[in-house]
Amino acid sequence: MTGATVLLFFNKCLLLLLTISNVLNILNWGSDQSCDAQIVLQEVLFILSTTIAAALSALRVYAVGERSWFWTLLTLLAGLVPAAADSYLNASAGRPYVAFAAGLPVCMRHNVFSRIVYNRFIIASLVCAIVSDLIVIGATWMYAMPWARRVSETQIKRPLMLVILRDGIGYFIILLLNHITRS
Repeated sequence: MTGATVLLFFNKCLLLLLTISNVLNILNWGSDQSCDAQIVLQEVLFILSTTIAAALSALRVYAVGERSWFWTLLTLLAGLVPAAADSYLNASAGRPYVAFAAGLPVCMRHNVFSRIVYNRFIIASLVCAIVSDLIVIGATWMYAMPWARRVSETQIKRPLMLVILRDGIGYFIILLLNHITRS
């Protein structure tokens, strides 16, 4: 079992737990302690999934980019900025508490930053996530396209590079569009 396989398996488990956590979020949380547990669980799962996504993006750049450490590290660092910013924002936020909206209990958290500072964190996170996605797409196009052309000229059935080019770029374009629409 390779490191990438372990990361993919761990990522699937995290996404399942994050989904369960989101479903649990709709329950009525009557105490500050239960609210705190739910928010901390969601934050930890989100930060871990963001970190794994950055690692998988970096592994892809390393694999298709002729083992270029510069682009691999740049992809990894840009992909880790959202996790680092989210960690800092969550650590700096106040304790969760239960408030009532339309008679229903809702978990709330007081933000200690001004709206401008908070927005700067969010913008920096999204810009870095977009840069990371663009590096992955660029590396895949730059390194896989020549291989795909050469292999398609030889009439080999479904070469790996064509699959990488088609499926990999599609996935990262969807991620890129997701990051752009969130900004």
